[in-house]
Amino acid sequence: MIPPMDPTTNFLPLGRYACTLAELEQEYVRDPKFSTSTTRTEIYEDLLDARKMLDAVSQDLVELVWVGGSFVTGALDPDDIDCTFVINGPAFRALSSNGKRDKVMKFNKNGWLRDRTGLRVESFLLIREPIANPWFKDGLNPDAVEYLSVRGAWDDWWMRVRSNPDKTAEPILADAEPKRGYLEVSWN
Repeated sequence: MIPPMDPTTNFLPLGRYACTLAELEQEYVRDPKFSTSTTRTEIYEDLLDARKMLDAVSQDLVELVWVGGSFVTGALDPDDIDCTFVINGPAFRALSSNGKRDKVMKFNKNGWLRDRTGLRVESFLLIREPIANPWFKDGLNPDAVEYLSVRGAWDDWWMRVRSNPDKTAEPILADAEPKRGYLEVSWN
């Protein structure tokens, strides 16, 4: 369930919130508060097109998508939708060819999807690795460090708010504090 936005910030409360694609559409495209938006419907349809592209590679590939950025705020006309597609590691490695894996990895290149297809989806990947026990003695299992570091970095990133509206500006330390929530959207 998607909680209401904080009326003072127009952001989701801090945290990660599970929802479906239908709930995402209802809350951020169809809700009457966005009835005059000129971008939200197109951006949502672009997300569905990105989904078709990934599902065409393998129906078992994407487990869910983390959605953050301006699309999940009160902004009337966001420029795009920011997504981290959570990919099933074993399914990714089982792809029949390096060509298919390369096709999927292009979704992890900043700006690639929009530049190549025109879709207003800023896409990134998190390849989820099943790990029986992430702990080892007094720390992390060495086999889990890379995956958990990337997962934690994306979780941290989607809770940040940039102080500089210029998307090309380097992040600054003052923006590192968690200030908003994001969505974990089920793929099915």
